[in-house]
Amino acid sequence: MKAKKRLRKRAKMCNGKKKIGKKTFLSLFSVFAVLLLALELFNFIYSIDNIEYELVYGTLSRVFGAAICLLLMKYCSFDYLLSNKGIDARALLLVLPCLLISINNFPFVPVLSNGVALEARWYLVLLYALQCLFVGIFEETAFRGCVFMLMLEKRSKTRKDIFFSIVFSSLIFGAIHIVNLFVGAGIVPVVLQLGYSFLIGAMCSVALLVTQSLWVPVILHALFNFAGGVIPTFVDNFKIWTVGEIVLTVVVSLIVAIYVVLLFFKFDLEKMQRIIKK
Repeated sequence: MKAKKRLRKRAKMCNGKKKIGKKTFLSLFSVFAVLLLALELFNFIYSIDNIEYELVYGTLSRVFGAAICLLLMKYCSFDYLLSNKGIDARALLLVLPCLLISINNFPFVPVLSNGVALEARWYLVLLYALQCLFVGIFEETAFRGCVFMLMLEKRSKTRKDIFFSIVFSSLIFGAIHIVNLFVGAGIVPVVLQLGYSFLIGAMCSVALLVTQSLWVPVILHALFNFAGGVIPTFVDNFKIWTVGEIVLTVVVSLIVAIYVVLLFFKFDLEKMQRIIKK
């Protein structure tokens, strides 16, 4: 009997159950929350360069936010999504077209037509890339690693259930960007951001279901942010939305959107459900 109890206990540990106690969780959560709050309230960063200040501040805030969300994933026993074990090469190939969305977010048409050159210091570009990486980790652990997974625990018996979980979690992901209105962003840019954030969230959800790894959405998200922001961040008065850029973005988005929808409805249901059965 004792041997069976030990085996059951070991099986629970292997399945990711109760890996972190409530007290430990609350203590670590409080530490990271206080650090994040202190960063918001007090200026601990001193820099002559305004861009440098914004990059350091943005990176640190995302690091603390990512730490909180990683902690939540571990507490909810969803941290197995961060393991590289068992990633299928075929699954990676299936989500490869999603990279087109991330790469196409770079403003190729205006950059090539206007001969724009990136003259920023190399370490600032590297710092911006690091910030984009932690934005990807922070937002994907929060919305795909926690919100989406919690919804899947309740609704994943049928393809329709999973579809609604994708839609609802992506709506939440898009809606959260409305806070940008309160930091000076215009109404039109925010409305556009709500729309493409919803679409990016849905795409990343499908990528997670197909690959069973959160690192794939993290990479897609981080690359999307870096490609779309590196030029506007370091080049003043840069106009992104030319007619050619709009046409290219619409064409690529439609092609990939149709592909992702077909991928979701054609991909094996049981394989997608394994993300919860783990």
